[in-house]
Amino acid sequence: SNGTYHDIDNSFAYVKREPIPITVGIGAWNYPLMNAIAKSAPALSFGNAMIFKPSELTPNSALILADIYEEAGVPPGLFQV
Repeated sequence: SNGTYHDIDNSFAYVKREPIPITVGIGAWNYPLMNAIAKSAPALSFGNAMIFKPSELTPNSALILADIYEEAGVPPGLFQV
């Protein structure tokens, strides 16, 4: 019950901010690096781990991104390909 309640005209919204422990991203073959970044950056910035499944046609870009995250100081295992 640590959320907030919002009245919106004839309905309502209830927002509870808490991390989802593990998220999953599935990449497409077009724009492989941008797709991986767009899915992983928000998840990692909010404290979630991510398992990313790249396209079988372009797997190297996700592996390179994993190396970049590791060099940037992301804890091991937080972004997995």
